[in-house]
Amino acid sequence: MDSLRASLAARGQQVPIEVVAQKDGRFGLISGLRRVLALRALASAEVLAIVRPPQSSSAAYLAMVEENEIRAGISFYERARLAAKAADLGIFGTPSLAIAELFASASPAKRSKIGSFVQVHKALGEDLRFPTSLSERLGLELAARCKEPGFIAGMQVKLAQAMPENAQQEREVLEAALRATDQGEGGATASRATARAMPKKAALSRSIGQGLTLKAATNTVTLFGAEVTQDLITDLEAWLRNRLKD
Repeated sequence: MDSLRASLAARGQQVPIEVVAQKDGRFGLISGLRRVLALRALASAEVLAIVRPPQSSSAAYLAMVEENEIRAGISFYERARLAAKAADLGIFGTPSLAIAELFASASPAKRSKIGSFVQVHKALGEDLRFPTSLSERLGLELAARCKEPGFIAGMQVKLAQAMPENAQQEREVLEAALRATDQGEGGATASRATARAMPKKAALSRSIGQGLTLKAATNTVTLFGAEVTQDLITDLEAWLRNRLKD
């Protein structure tokens, strides 16, 4: 950054940034954040920019995503926010289309998780102070609960009351709220994929992997653990349907 500021001070801005015109008359940044920050530090009154109309900026968005994926590996929330914003700007018709285009090289499971984080962004994006620090597990748990009546409103109240000062505090508020809601539903914190209550007789229990345990008894299978997410449930349902067809 020091070298960039020195270069801009000596030679001026040689390479324009890229922006997209938004519906509200402002501009959304596609590329050139470091140049913007350096020019701001130099108290520059102008920034040289190429304005991309929404209908022709999809390629620029794709290039930005590819560059960030290679450089840093952005978080699931950042990916989701980018897809949602691209859809809002009219660059892609829907967040789902944006995810399919911007993250075409990602696995279907990864694209599904980005879609889940889009739900979190739309529901709580204005209320979270440190959304990019959301872990994959916590984000997927929130996404799975977003459609429950009253859940979002209750979470918004808890976040507003807590006013977390850092990502750790915010994470603790979210996790506590999730636990409290689960307990309010009869203490069913283990899983939302349980078909029916386990029989009283002893059941076979074994770990499938970290965060996922299976219990099996006659005519009953129960999965529980942190990895029991909406994505897992969806994939499991699809597998079971295919298996029954065979």
